[in-house]
Amino acid sequence: MTDTLYYVYMKWTPPADPASASNAGRNIMTFRSRQDADEFFRFCLTATDNKGLGKNLLFSEINREGPQLWSYNNSPYAGTSWELPRYMIQWFPQWAPICMPMLLNDWAGRVWNIIPNQAHSDWTNGAALFIRNKQVTSEYWYYQSDHIWISTTGRTKFIIRATAFKNDDPQVLIRDDKVTIELAEKASTTNPLYVVPSTTDSKLIFSSVPYEWAFKDLFYSFGTESVTDSGVTHFHVIRSPGTCVVWDLV
Repeated sequence: MTDTLYYVYMKWTPPADPASASNAGRNIMTFRSRQDADEFFRFCLTATDNKGLGKNLLFSEINREGPQLWSYNNSPYAGTSWELPRYMIQWFPQWAPICMPMLLNDWAGRVWNIIPNQAHSDWTNGAALFIRNKQVTSEYWYYQSDHIWISTTGRTKFIIRATAFKNDDPQVLIRDDKVTIELAEKASTTNPLYVVPSTTDSKLIFSSVPYEWAFKDLFYSFGTESVTDSGVTHFHVIRSPGTCVVWDLV
């Protein structure tokens, strides 16, 4: 997968201090990739202070207003307020090569930068998403005849669910999560269909029995293979680690 720099606004929102909330604590977070950004968000949900022997949460709340707009409030144990994102990189140096925070317009003292819109949908548990070629954006996964084909005229939604979460838990998905890939049009019926690997070849097929993938498989493990029928060439999706297409979820 080709990594692309990914940007997030991270805004301090203390409910008891609206003046500071409107003037300070506005950060742009630059990440190595979107997957890294979502993993950092999940890390922040449970990040704890060192002084309390890892017992005290640093964030009293952290919310996703969208995939590129997060709001937060620090807990009393953080020891800082609007600068908490910067201190997170200092306290947890494993994130230093992956994330670069920049404080913006702190009491009108810094230039406000506009980030590009890079996320069409949030990758949360239970989301119904189209899957398309990131480099050829007209190509989508399309369900037909118990296989997944590549189409420029049709597209099919798939529901991605993490097996460790309840269906109504809107956790953002990260690469190591175990997930099922379900045909959205069948999800509310008595006969759901799940994407599974074929036992005879590399094709992706469908089954009523869920198969556990890793969420990262959607970015690293699926390629395409051509099929010629009556002189017409079509492409279907195959399991092809190492020679995968770069897919996007929209």
